[in-house]
Amino acid sequence: MQALISDMIVIMLLAAAQFLTTGGLTAFTRVSRMSGDRIFPRGSGADRCLRMIHGGRLHAAMILVAVQVVLLVAASRALPASAGSVLEWSGWKYRHAAAAVPVVEALILLAAAVAGVGTGVRHPAWMARFVSYPFCPVYILLRPFSGLLLRIISLVFPDLPGELASFFMLIQHREEPGEGFIEKNGSRLVHSIVEFGEKKVREVMVPRIDVFAIEKGLTMTEVRDVLAGAGHSRVPVFDGNIDRIVGMLYVKDLVAVETGEDGRGIEHLTREPYFVPEGKKIDELLREFQLKKMHMAIVVDEYGGTSGIVTLEDILEEIVGEIRDEFDHETPLVRKAGEGR
Repeated sequence: MQALISDMIVIMLLAAAQFLTTGGLTAFTRVSRMSGDRIFPRGSGADRCLRMIHGGRLHAAMILVAVQVVLLVAASRALPASAGSVLEWSGWKYRHAAAAVPVVEALILLAAAVAGVGTGVRHPAWMARFVSYPFCPVYILLRPFSGLLLRIISLVFPDLPGELASFFMLIQHREEPGEGFIEKNGSRLVHSIVEFGEKKVREVMVPRIDVFAIEKGLTMTEVRDVLAGAGHSRVPVFDGNIDRIVGMLYVKDLVAVETGEDGRGIEHLTREPYFVPEGKKIDELLREFQLKKMHMAIVVDEYGGTSGIVTLEDILEEIVGEIRDEFDHETPLVRKAGEGR
């Protein structure tokens, strides 16, 4: 009987540890630094723990995994032991009940984990304050080991740490009521930034059918007439058809030309076009635009044909939303078509 009681105490302790670890990490992940400064007194245990974890979310995640592995190993040994204690106490009289004991205890551990996550989500401030004192010493003790493990993982899977960091950023900045103007609007930006690294050029480009371009053989006078109401500062120049882009014309170069040269062609004004494939990620293209000091690229398909164009503005709009200037014409979402239509 004493062995059975001891086994039940062990299961309860494992359930409590499961509740604290899952709930604690969930709470500290959801409580942002800004809201944490308002909730927790400066210098308190919860405040110090929050600052440590926000400085190393990946370490906290690895520690949680390590703690869960330890709990799993302990549970795998405790569950059969409790069944054996029931058999020993009852003398095989309740052998059917003994077989169900490990299942019930496993459900208790699962319920503790679910309850921890649920409490961390619904009451993150309370949960973070509650677990700050027991969690922080464990975090400090195990952080060197988690750092070593992260180094090993980054060698095998180089992109995984960055993807995990984006995942935790997305969870932390999920929009919640009552978090203030900055955090509410910052949530949308964070979602855009997290998705930014996964988008391809084909998703943001201006398609071929909407590309405004001019033919190579036009004179400067003709080009001025064409561009007068276009509202573009950079225009692709093609030779024969849109699939043969031979240059980029900058309107500022055209404006700088003296009046007496209006009859000449525009070949001497065009600049080298920059071609990019449809499948290039837009974060890579943004870095290339910065390095090359460019604002526009020609998007080509696998056969070398023109798929469209992509500009620096198109890329930035994926983060901050639609950017409109005086030349953009917004189409109304609802338009009156007339009586009976």
